[in-house]
Amino acid sequence: MNESLKILIIAVLGLLAVCLCWFLFMYRPEIVKLRNLKSETGQLLARIQSLRVTDAQVDDLEKGVEQLQKEIAKKQAGLLLKEDLHSAVQQIQKHGKRYGVKLQKIIPDYDKLIATTEESQVAEAAMALTLHLKLRSKYKNFGRFLEKLDDLPFLISVGELTLGYDEQSFPELVALLDVQVFLRSEDAALKAVL
Repeated sequence: MNESLKILIIAVLGLLAVCLCWFLFMYRPEIVKLRNLKSETGQLLARIQSLRVTDAQVDDLEKGVEQLQKEIAKKQAGLLLKEDLHSAVQQIQKHGKRYGVKLQKIIPDYDKLIATTEESQVAEAAMALTLHLKLRSKYKNFGRFLEKLDDLPFLISVGELTLGYDEQSFPELVALLDVQVFLRSEDAALKAVL
């Protein structure tokens, strides 16, 4: 073989080796980086699209917020002042008479006369007063009385209930019922006035 042909073959092989090395060490890592960037870009675009909120969703959220604000205002309006407690007890008695329930005793829980509520989001502004009621009525009347307690113009929550009967007045139940009425604290009442 000719010397110049050998040099040409070695030069071509050297050039191929340089191209192969360039491809393996320079170009291929860039291709991998581009693939990674494309996949990351796709993931970020998918996240952005999932974070987009339509106008209808915004409107629904605004309506939900308005409804919650109305419910909060309604609940706050249902908080009694301490001065209104006597009136609330009279309303419970009238409510009982309306459904044929005789309230024999209404006793506030003197041991725990006033305790802060944990159920309310306005725990600082409301206090719960437990009333022990001794009732006498027919079973259906008692059920209607309990069912319609929400119709009273103040917040009331039903607690423990004990049912019994008296042999002398058998068709009637004797029930011991704990209810909680929620009072607005004086601090909250002052804030509402100011």
